[in-house]
Amino acid sequence: PFNEEGLQQYYLWLTLGNKLVCTSGTDIHREPPANIPRRVGFNVVHSEELSEQAILDAIRKGHSYVSAGPELIFSADMASGEKAICGDILPAGEATLLVKWTDAHQDDVLRLIVNGKVKEELPVALAGEQSWSLTFEEMTWCTVELRDEQHNLWAVSNPIFFGNGWT
Repeated sequence: PFNEEGLQQYYLWLTLGNKLVCTSGTDIHREPPANIPRRVGFNVVHSEELSEQAILDAIRKGHSYVSAGPELIFSADMASGEKAICGDILPAGEATLLVKWTDAHQDDVLRLIVNGKVKEELPVALAGEQSWSLTFEEMTWCTVELRDEQHNLWAVSNPIFFGNGWT
């Protein structure tokens, strides 16, 4: 969750119509500067069972989020009754988005991102939930982020996608 340029490039690729999965990894070759607090991002995967195959399948589907501590659960319910978690595709139309979080920090903010733009930014408690009722057009994606008061990223979900055409 340190690479803001990489995250913005990822958002651009999504906006261009590419259905991509966000994952965390490390590539440390030397000691980080002393003035940068140490945080390690990790993948949290929603798999149907605890097996190698199920975990890899869930990662391929985007049923995961990246975090450096907070828990971040993102889902959507369509007016038609269809449900989704991060990584899933729903038809265009009216949906209610729900995010639940725990282990946030004092003064953290929750950001709803729609097609690469901040739709809403809200201060959050250490734990809680937030919902939005929105109508989504074709080829729309949305995700949620938890950031601290300096806007450093602490957690980001994989997107939920709306409409046809995602590959």
